[in-house]
Amino acid sequence: GSVAFVGAISALLAANFITSGIALQAQASIPIKSLKPALIFLTGLFLYDIYFVFLSPGGVMESVATSLEGPVKLLSPRAAAATAPGQYPFSILGLGDIVVPGLFVGLLKRIDEGVDGLGEKNTFFAAGMTGYGVGLLLTFLANILMHRGQPALLYIVPSLIAAALGTAAVTGRWEEVWGFNGEEAEEGMEGA
Repeated sequence: GSVAFVGAISALLAANFITSGIALQAQASIPIKSLKPALIFLTGLFLYDIYFVFLSPGGVMESVATSLEGPVKLLSPRAAAATAPGQYPFSILGLGDIVVPGLFVGLLKRIDEGVDGLGEKNTFFAAGMTGYGVGLLLTFLANILMHRGQPALLYIVPSLIAAALGTAAVTGRWEEVWGFNGEEAEEGMEGA
């Protein structure tokens, strides 16, 4: 009994470790350079996630996520009391729910570095991390309250966008942030 339990936990931790490594590598390999395409990308994946969880015949996303094995998702065991008989015993966070928001938060970090007067403050990065945390919290609360899988991007994307655009409005940096171009900022830093 206990040997099997330790083996299962070890396998779960190893799979989550590999998935985390893939997520970090993806984020380092795919920089997003400006806000406009980032918002289009996030919005598109937001709609995609909603469609394939709630509107597709048979809830395609949940059945794929629970049957697909491999380092494509983070798994967190559900409490026995929160798991109905025959229900998948894990909460799932797919790679897309990690990588895509991570790309956006990475852009916010580059905005902090590239917009004059922000530099070391990490204003947009902190807002993005907070937005991501709030989105994750809402996702897990919805899982608990509705007793079924939820499209994480349904909660994460609005939280991220509200955090980024709200911060731009509050700091009075809307024009600079909206017009930010990471390629130009990198060229300016290299020339300095």
